[in-house]
Amino acid sequence: MKRGKIVACILVVLFSLTSTSFAAFSASGLDEGRFNDFKGTIDGKYKIRMLLYAANNEIVGNYFYELYESKIKLTGRYEGKLITLFEYDDQGNQTARFSGEIIDAYGRMKGVWQNLEDNASYDFELKMLGTFPGRPDNVYIDAGARSTDEVERFAAKLKNDILSRNKNEVAAEVAYPIIVYAKGQKVTINSEQEFIEQFGEIFYPEYVQAIAKCFPVNMHSSYRGIMFGDKGQIWLNYLIFDKSSVKLMVTGINNHPEDVTYFLKD
Repeated sequence: MKRGKIVACILVVLFSLTSTSFAAFSASGLDEGRFNDFKGTIDGKYKIRMLLYAANNEIVGNYFYELYESKIKLTGRYEGKLITLFEYDDQGNQTARFSGEIIDAYGRMKGVWQNLEDNASYDFELKMLGTFPGRPDNVYIDAGARSTDEVERFAAKLKNDILSRNKNEVAAEVAYPIIVYAKGQKVTINSEQEFIEQFGEIFYPEYVQAIAKCFPVNMHSSYRGIMFGDKGQIWLNYLIFDKSSVKLMVTGINNHPEDVTYFLKD
């Protein structure tokens, strides 16, 4: 597929240059007016991710179990370092409550999750991964996204295509030229056909494992782009083609073996 001229300045950065910031925490321990990204567990074994937008003592957001990648709506409040969150089912009914507290300057949170139907309760613990800009109605607006759903559908399909080795599908979503690591060195891939021919070199087993650890929801973003993977495994950007067409594409593939070793660490 012939690619139009890219008329946007693309800044492709590794995981060390993310939108993460810890500079503007309020007395609550939450970064107000931004998304606060957490990971942790319920009952010490159920791995979860949580994304909270805090402003004026109100919180909106969601969480998901890593096993399922399906977002569960949250709303709540914070008073000082105390946080209360209610979760909802698809019909809008409150089904459970998180009652927690930010316990240190790094944004670690501990508390109790309680099922509101049978009163079963379990301890939960979260640690903050970082914060990034956005709006509750459009997580990726700073990266130029039209909607949250559009970005997350793209990322989910991309992940599935990589894991399923759908070479043509993946190649069609890449902005060329792109620099990748293949055959023991950095190389520039200039076309879909070249990408397809070197697909196995680019997506070698360890890197595919790193992609498998990426979640296509609640991704960090900023004007630099959208970071697919906590550590920048892949970068996505909206690009302008032919002065009229705007498309979300893969603009960075960080597959150097040294990076992948880092990606695979918990």
